[in-house]
Amino acid sequence: MPAAYATELERQLRAAYTNQKSSAKTLGIPFLFTFEQWSEWECATKEQKQKSQLLPMPPLAAFSPERRAEVFKKAGLSRRGEKHWRARPVVTPLGTFVTVTAAAQAHGITQPRGSDLARGKRNGWCYLVDSPAPLLADD
Repeated sequence: MPAAYATELERQLRAAYTNQKSSAKTLGIPFLFTFEQWSEWECATKEQKQKSQLLPMPPLAAFSPERRAEVFKKAGLSRRGEKHWRARPVVTPLGTFVTVTAAAQAHGITQPRGSDLARGKRNGWCYLVDSPAPLLADD
């Protein structure tokens, strides 16, 4: 049976490409390289990497923290709060809240405690996707 990759170098390049593409997607940064374009760029900079012992990144992914914050803002994402890309609504005894942080503040507890309650579905807390569907009355 033939190997999945022609060489160990190709396997390493594919792993690095996938990692950078995934990181760019997580940050909301467009990653416009095909594997072939990216691997040409990577191989062209290999000598530079060996000299400097640095791991350069493609121009689209090499952003300062200020630039990353700007990209998040343009994409409508934030580091915390209801616009965070992983924010989930939570159902509590006091009602439904946009985030665990908002629910925890309303209940006078810490955000980690609220997260534990929602994750464990304890004391009437749960994430909205985990809550049971409302019963509909037959007309």
